[in-house]
Amino acid sequence: MSNLNQSSVDFVVRIWCDSSGLWSLRLDLNRQVKDSFDAQKIEIPFLTTTIVQQGS
Repeated sequence: MSNLNQSSVDFVVRIWCDSSGLWSLRLDLNRQVKDSFDAQKIEIPFLTTTIVQQGS
């Protein structure tokens, strides 16, 4: 973990691969992390703002 923000947890991941497959590998890695978090019911809360308009 490189940073813990209000609405994200940042990781630094270094991989070695053929540069022609870099973007597809990056997308696949992100999807696998997301799917793993979902399977383990890991959620990262995010800041929300509620605006109430008076007189409505």
